[in-house]
Amino acid sequence: MKTPLALILFAALAAGLPAASRAAIIIPTNFGNGADAEVREESGTTNRGTNMEIATRKSSDGTVSLAGNNSAIFLRFDVRGLTNAQVLANPGAQLRIRTRQGNNIQPNDVHAPHPITAADVYNQFNVRGLAQNLSDPWEENLITYNTAPGITPDSNVGTEDFNVADFTPLGSFQLPNIDGQNWMAAGTTIEFNSATLYMFVQSAVAAGRNSVTLVVNMALPALRPANGGTTPNSFLGQNYVFLSKDNPFVPNDPNWDANTADPNNPLGSPWSNVDNRFGDFSPHLLLGIPEPGSAVLLVMGATLGFAALRRR
Repeated sequence: MKTPLALILFAALAAGLPAASRAAIIIPTNFGNGADAEVREESGTTNRGTNMEIATRKSSDGTVSLAGNNSAIFLRFDVRGLTNAQVLANPGAQLRIRTRQGNNIQPNDVHAPHPITAADVYNQFNVRGLAQNLSDPWEENLITYNTAPGITPDSNVGTEDFNVADFTPLGSFQLPNIDGQNWMAAGTTIEFNSATLYMFVQSAVAAGRNSVTLVVNMALPALRPANGGTTPNSFLGQNYVFLSKDNPFVPNDPNWDANTADPNNPLGSPWSNVDNRFGDFSPHLLLGIPEPGSAVLLVMGATLGFAALRRR
């Protein structure tokens, strides 16, 4: 379901928050011409634009071979209606995605060796900005790996097929350490902050573009340890699954355990079955990152805005 830009921009104002703690500009993939889709090289003609998940994985058989996924996530955010003055008044940019299901990402899917040591190597996800002229044309219900803008398929999951001229490298992120938990709870927020991302968005808005497209994929494991409690293959074969805008609710995750050493602590993700029909847990592009003490106000302001929409 689509969300009006006015509610996204001014949700915090409607909530009556003081100027110093107003929420950032929040744009979900639900808004306007926004889109999110996963593409896989191993099934290059298959469209997954309406799937309830978006995921990235290198290889389904755990090796860099001709058999495997080599999947990437395309995220388009509609920036129509944003002015250059608004962007300049809200410095800082962040991409947020949320985990979709319990039992998907476990501690040994986050870092290796395991248990944690000084020699740990964490998983890594790369974020790229698609060239401005390629952002608008692709369609969520049609995009495939073979037709995805900026990609030249070579039928080998052991290589990356991104055309250098069509992308701006924006940086990388790693999943947070979850030692002590049994897995990462469904609905967990993953954040990517980048000054380059902010400049990328600012450039698009200043040029009068309608959207920006970000592409996320798991990085090739060039620096994975050869031995240890967790092998490189656990990263290669892991399918890292996140919520798409087409998932109406965060899936139920009743068995998530925040502290496996405490038999008495309550179980269950706090985000189980939370409503996502209006984009609360869809991928988000944020501008104007609040101070740490304002993080709760950011969520509250956005939620109040979406609630106002639902009452209409």
